[in-house]
Amino acid sequence: MLSRNPETRAQLNPARKGRPVASSRAVRLGVVAAFAALLLYSTHSVGRSGSRELLEEASEGDDDGPQLAGASLVGGGVGSGGSSKEASLAVQPPVRRKYGLSDGEIEAAVLAGSQQHGEVSKAGPLPADFWTADKRPWREEVFNAMVARDMAQPRSSEYWESDATGELALKPLALPFPLCHTYVNHKYKVIFIIHPKSASTATKRYMTLCRLERTDSCLSPLENATELAPLEERWREYFVFTFVRNPWVRAYSSWKFLREGFMLRAGSTGRRGAAAAPCAAAAWRDFCGDPLLLGRLCLAQPHCCPGKEKAHFMFYHITDQATCLLTAGGQLAVDFIGRVEAVDEDMAAAVRLINSRLPQGVAPLELPQGVQARNVGPQGGGQAPDNARYLPAFQGANATCFSRLARFYAKDVALMFPALAAEEEEAGREAAAGAGAAAGEALDEPGRGPSRT
Repeated sequence: MLSRNPETRAQLNPARKGRPVASSRAVRLGVVAAFAALLLYSTHSVGRSGSRELLEEASEGDDDGPQLAGASLVGGGVGSGGSSKEASLAVQPPVRRKYGLSDGEIEAAVLAGSQQHGEVSKAGPLPADFWTADKRPWREEVFNAMVARDMAQPRSSEYWESDATGELALKPLALPFPLCHTYVNHKYKVIFIIHPKSASTATKRYMTLCRLERTDSCLSPLENATELAPLEERWREYFVFTFVRNPWVRAYSSWKFLREGFMLRAGSTGRRGAAAAPCAAAAWRDFCGDPLLLGRLCLAQPHCCPGKEKAHFMFYHITDQATCLLTAGGQLAVDFIGRVEAVDEDMAAAVRLINSRLPQGVAPLELPQGVQARNVGPQGGGQAPDNARYLPAFQGANATCFSRLARFYAKDVALMFPALAAEEEEAGREAAAGAGAAAGEALDEPGRGPSRT
């Protein structure tokens, strides 16, 4: 169990120590036009549902938290009848599940922003194979082959939980799909790495200015390795930064955004009528057990994904964040990690660092007023970020979603919550050692040893 370390719990929920996650005195979000444009891009799809059918329970527009009736925390412990000693003798210990946190610890983890944030130590470059355009066909080929192999696997009730095969629904992805979205400005010597559903929304005004009125601070897609040749030297010279979002909250946000905005409701057959199979439900709990599910359904039931946002779009939105922030050796490839949960504060800090490193003669960046942090849904619009409204997605009947998604997004958990990941690794070793010792004791019991012939 991971509940034994009070320091970890305090880190997950700094508000309990009297410290707000983001200072109320932080400056109102201001962002250079290009940064604002990319923040908008990372949360907002240009597609619209139009006349397509949405889920019956969907609320149009915002990226709201789950509306789950009767959601409650799952209790535990010994019942009132009998002593705890008697109960411990009568009940067999359950099979250990990853991230077996208490209800309070799960709540704290969902509420928290990345524990690793601000200025960090950059070890080297992001592998060029992950962001260059010429390697995109290779990345897509590898990813699609993995999906095809997995879809061919027989399904059983134990399939998603098993560790017996190499192709698992909850196995972390090995490479980005289709690429790490990396942007560069050579004048200011900055590289900005974005992730889908991992930044707050800026205004369309700044996006338009950057697109139509090219300025010195605009960023351009970085897709050609020759732009940073030699890569090691240039990557070390440039200021590389990113914004990350709580992996559990991001998972729910992505599911809601995709399921409600770009797929037909469960049971619908769309324009094909009776000639088509009814569209699958793809409910939140189904997604928790298989985050690739929505993309698979678009491949298996293309009529259920009638817009231009097909399986490719679904897969892209569920890829992890850490893969695009690490070197080939698994170390950090960025200088600065910002938190979506504290975007005002962290963007101001990032711009201060950029200005402190400017080449001689380059004017410092300014933070325009009037750009607010927003979560954008498939209909546009949005709300200010608030992780608390996502808690029902990980409580009650959905309690297993936390551990399942922690498994799929293991790299994100390790990056953002290193103390939690370290305790989980230690607990796993202890559980394995205990299981080995128990097996040895069982073999030593009379009549339990291996049979001899």
